[in-house]
Amino acid sequence: MAITIASTDWESMIGSKTCSPQSLVSSARKMLMYIATVTFGSGDNYATNGVAVNLKKRGAKTIKYAIPIENTANCFMRYNVATGKLMLYGYINDDAAGTNTTPEALTELANASTITQSKTFTFLVFAQS
Repeated sequence: MAITIASTDWESMIGSKTCSPQSLVSSARKMLMYIATVTFGSGDNYATNGVAVNLKKRGAKTIKYAIPIENTANCFMRYNVATGKLMLYGYINDDAAGTNTTPEALTELANASTITQSKTFTFLVFAQS
């Protein structure tokens, strides 16, 4: 069991054109944009305070933003750029019947939660090269 990360390079998706918003200012700094998919193994549990995942692809030095796109765990997610951790959240008193009509705060998932097992989490990543 292991967490794997795959990325789809945006440049290959748009016909090998360099995606470089900063190229007009400086040719030394380029902004990379790509899709990164984090896949948890069948025995990989969630850890309190987030799971460390490296969303950097080759050529990326600093991740500026990682925007959540989708996940198969049906929970709220975010990537903490400062710590490099995937954070997962859910509702405290959510019920399947839909009878709980009181708004609840999002809370981080419990330590050792099995919700991540065999699940994928996809991000749109902006990184500086």
